[in-house]
Amino acid sequence: IAFWTVPVFIWAGNCDRAETALERLSIRAAKFSLQPYQAMALGQLGGIAIQRGDPARGVLLLEEALRIAGTSYAMVTTGYLKDLADGLIALSRIAEALDVLDQASARVNANGELLHLPELLRLRGEALVQAGSADAEPTLRAALDEARRQEAPAWELRAAISVCRLLQTCGRADEGGELLGATYARFREGFDTADLLASAKLLDELGRTPAQDTTGLRRPSRSV
Repeated sequence: IAFWTVPVFIWAGNCDRAETALERLSIRAAKFSLQPYQAMALGQLGGIAIQRGDPARGVLLLEEALRIAGTSYAMVTTGYLKDLADGLIALSRIAEALDVLDQASARVNANGELLHLPELLRLRGEALVQAGSADAEPTLRAALDEARRQEAPAWELRAAISVCRLLQTCGRADEGGELLGATYARFREGFDTADLLASAKLLDELGRTPAQDTTGLRRPSRSV
């Protein structure tokens, strides 16, 4: 069950609950020598470390998780490669990150794990931003288009945040704010989760109050 519940906690930004579940999982995995679950625990902890701002530790944990999973639990490989690339980008190890993203993309092409594609494209775009490549914006917009094609609003929001930040640095803040604001306005729940909080904060920085809900559901205030 932790395989499915922990990623939800991590996605929502509730790392404390994720770590509590992973502690229980690690104890059981060690007790019964369940290597696949040991890999799972390490990989998820790696993702949490990156989210908490410790990419160096996250990268080490993910590399170990991939080493274990490579022979016994390959179904987690693509997701952990994605997280590993995220950590490498945070460490400005761009060439390594792009190599890892190539590995993950090859798995998607071979195995049809298309759910990862929008985020793989977004991370590639983020790596290209750091590299100063002119391909950064087209790649981020490809991530946005793929998320829309899959009707995956959570991936779309994350891609919209990346595009908005890039446009902000290019002197096109109004264009970025319009894009992010329109994406944000389609959500009707989950406003205390990490990506929606980040969106609201960025919109506030751009002087755009997040669109008011017309259904009576709660929206975060400008003070978020």
